[in-house]
Amino acid sequence: MFINLFPKLSFYFSRLSFKKVLNLMLIKTSFQLSAITKKHFLWGKPAFISIEPTNICNLKCPECPTGGGFSSINKGYATNEIISALIPNIKESVLHVNMFFQGEPFLNKSIVDFTKRISPFTFITVSTNGHFINEENAKDVISAGFYKIIVSLDGINQEQYEKYRKGGEFDKVIQAIKSLVSAKKELKTVFPIIELQCLLFKHTETDKPKFKDLAKTLKVDSIVFKTAQFYSEENAKEMMPTSENSRYSIENGSVKINHEVKNRCWRLWSGAVITWNGDVVPCCFDKDKKYVQGNVLSTQLFDVWRHPLYASFRAKILLNRKGIDICNNCSEK
Repeated sequence: MFINLFPKLSFYFSRLSFKKVLNLMLIKTSFQLSAITKKHFLWGKPAFISIEPTNICNLKCPECPTGGGFSSINKGYATNEIISALIPNIKESVLHVNMFFQGEPFLNKSIVDFTKRISPFTFITVSTNGHFINEENAKDVISAGFYKIIVSLDGINQEQYEKYRKGGEFDKVIQAIKSLVSAKKELKTVFPIIELQCLLFKHTETDKPKFKDLAKTLKVDSIVFKTAQFYSEENAKEMMPTSENSRYSIENGSVKINHEVKNRCWRLWSGAVITWNGDVVPCCFDKDKKYVQGNVLSTQLFDVWRHPLYASFRAKILLNRKGIDICNNCSEK
């Protein structure tokens, strides 16, 4: 226990700083003041960002804008130029980076290089469907510097898995997980955390014990059950789980979020999403880039963050969040 404690502490403290913690306190305070007064205050800089390696995916998941084919935005891959533009911001204020948004991150062949470049300065989580991780590259992935690798596995066999992960191969994902666990053991490293993630659908929610048993067999570090996102009434009727495992209900022929949409949103004060081409969007629910605030290849992220356009968007959230379409499918309470 104590032997593992030191590398963990070393990993954490090498990426934390008093300046970053103080910045987090500043943005938290300004968010709370804004929520109370309904006036826009913003102190500090983004503490959490998502970087999109690509918005292309090998699977055809029906409720994913990318896989389902109902997103019309241009497709492409992030470049080292994007990472170079963001490194100064990451060094100064960013505590955590999600190296994913739309698409399958490992389709971008530079993702390990991206991670190696920024991992000394921040915590990085990647979420993958596992189809491009194998025995040959698992060591490179493990040693890249990720804090956490989330592997999506929404089934305990091929038949169950492909009900949502259209075009996916269950055995390939299992082998990817085994390769990661084996590589981590061989390299004798505490990180990354390897997490199994299961979306809860009508066809998976009753199998939680089996998923937990599978997680133990695979020797992953953790397992998480997550509520699925829905856009389509048709798919919701077919796959939506019971109310305790869903964030939605169907009312008057449309899918409705169950919780109250309050006039505040921590996501907009704490971070942003940078898409594959450098566009900055306010959060991960802006799948179609309707609310682009700027681009990091032409403007520093901090300048985009403080721009009047961004301030105006946050101010609208404080007065009428329901009036912004992307907020009506948001899990932020």
